[in-house]
Amino acid sequence: MADAAAEVRAAVAVFHELKAAVEHHLGVTSTKELVSRVIRGAAPRRGTLPGGEEYFVHGIGYTVTTRAGAPVHLDGCGGDSSCFKTWDIRSYLEDTDVSLDEIAATCGDLVAEGTLREIDDATFAFAS
Repeated sequence: MADAAAEVRAAVAVFHELKAAVEHHLGVTSTKELVSRVIRGAAPRRGTLPGGEEYFVHGIGYTVTTRAGAPVHLDGCGGDSSCFKTWDIRSYLEDTDVSLDEIAATCGDLVAEGTLREIDDATFAFAS
C-alpha cells in the first residue's frame, strides 16, 4: 500500500501542476471559466502547453495528455473548483496495479491533510 500511496500522491501532484499550467497558459482561474471562454469562442478548444502537453476542452472540463501519453482529466464542479474522480487517477496510472480502493484511501488521506476536498465517495477537488 505504501508504494500505491506514493504513486497516487505523485499523480495528484501532476494533476495539480497541469491544472495550474492550463490556467496560467490560458489566463483563467478555474475550469468553469475556461469552459465558458471556449464556448464563447474566446479561448481555443485544443492546444499545446509550453511544456509540450496537449489539452482538449470538452463538456464541463478538459483533458491534458502528458508528453508520456498519460491522460489528466479534470472537470469543473461546484463554483470555481476543479475536480477529478478516482477513475481519472486510475486511468493516469494505467501501467500500475494501483486499485480504485487504494486511490480512494490515499485521496482520503489528502483530504485529512487539507490538500483535497471530498465531493463524494469517488470525486475530489483541490483545496486550493
